[in-house]
Amino acid sequence: MAVITKKTKIKDQSLIKLSPQYQKLHQLIDAVDIIPMNDWTSMHYLAYICRKYKEKFGIDYMLTYEAAPSKSYEYKLTSKMALMLGAKACEGEKVRIYIDWFFENYDGKKPFRSVNAITKPDAVLKYLEQKTKNTKPTIYTKLPQAYVDVIEKFSSIAYIKTYGDLLYFKKAAECDPEAYNGTFGRLFVLLVEAGFQMDILNNMQ
Repeated sequence: MAVITKKTKIKDQSLIKLSPQYQKLHQLIDAVDIIPMNDWTSMHYLAYICRKYKEKFGIDYMLTYEAAPSKSYEYKLTSKMALMLGAKACEGEKVRIYIDWFFENYDGKKPFRSVNAITKPDAVLKYLEQKTKNTKPTIYTKLPQAYVDVIEKFSSIAYIKTYGDLLYFKKAAECDPEAYNGTFGRLFVLLVEAGFQMDILNNMQ
């Protein structure tokens, strides 16, 4: 359970009477794991951070006290974190995976004192870079919709939906370029313009 503190120092934290909103947050910390991740909001992210903090360091996270958790500094930071991760509504899993990664890889000598440690752009960027390296597409990986939209401009090859389909088409076109009447060249020009990296296919078996 996270401890709620005021910005001014108070010797006896038990003297602070929790508002109904903060009581709900405390309850959420205990129950967040059983809530479907697609239903998670910034409040769930904050509750999960508090849960992971207690598990990692064996002490409660010290939340700043405002009229309601949704007005707190930590809440604003968790909302910012979700934006940096590109997590939209119903994509709570993206944020939870990042939070898990952060705590697993945190190597500070002392527990961090602010949620800001999790929401720093450097930390998020490092995670995203590692994620990209560890998620290289295979022949079975579906092509992003932006590339599918390009391919569907050519009715004869609209069947291409995966990286494997595109790889086999590329090999066939290279073996018999006349059979494709320039489709190969036009297709890949448009794909590259849409952000496709040819090295992905060149390095794929």
